[in-house]
Amino acid sequence: MRYSLENLTQTEKQKVSYKLFGKKAGRRRYLGLVERCGGRRLGRGCFLVPKADAGEALSTLREHGVRHQTTEVYMCPAEDPVASFKRFYRSLQSCSRR
Repeated sequence: MRYSLENLTQTEKQKVSYKLFGKKAGRRRYLGLVERCGGRRLGRGCFLVPKADAGEALSTLREHGVRHQTTEVYMCPAEDPVASFKRFYRSLQSCSRR
């Protein structure tokens, strides 16, 4: 999923970030939605979650009025999901530049 927080206030941006990726408070660490679902953060404005949990991530983004785009990605189980998605993401970017 790709998303953009550019139209949100700083407070709303932080709320979305905490919900998706968790936070640390003192010695305690609170897991975010992406990590609880077995997903991975790929970079700024982009994360990967299993299809079964995509609905929960989408509802979180919609709840806060976040602009987003979903892309379904198929991967071989033995393949590193981050490397696979980064390769796919780069191919999307090169297509949009043409």
